[in-house]
Amino acid sequence: FLKAMSQGESMKTSETLSDTERDDMDTSGDTNTGNKKKEDKEEISDNMKKIEKEFSELKDSLFSNSIKWLETDRQRIQSGSHIKFIEGAGDLETARDEKLWRIEQWRKYRLENIEKMFLAEKQQAYDEYEAEKEKLQEKL
Repeated sequence: FLKAMSQGESMKTSETLSDTERDDMDTSGDTNTGNKKKEDKEEISDNMKKIEKEFSELKDSLFSNSIKWLETDRQRIQSGSHIKFIEGAGDLETARDEKLWRIEQWRKYRLENIEKMFLAEKQQAYDEYEAEKEKLQEKL
């Protein structure tokens, strides 16, 4: 080292080394550290693959279970044994019947009012006719 320095060769410091030279020094200096890093990366990669596989399996299982559940519900609805559906349908029918009853009552009320208005106008026309008739008879 001193001989090289005395001959005018400059020594490179970590500041003047290229990235490749630094990496070479790191890996050549401690191969156990490099192997450890590589093993850690492989372990992490393997763990990620296992997690992704498990996630995929769980997702597929959940999807399959959901399809089975929906199919079961559909069959129970079609057969008429789905309790929540029957209750909901009953509630809807009750609400529909009540609404239809209110609509019918409103229709009857409006019809009665129209009939009353017609009779009142008819009576008014008759009263006007009679009044006009009396005036004409008085003039004669």
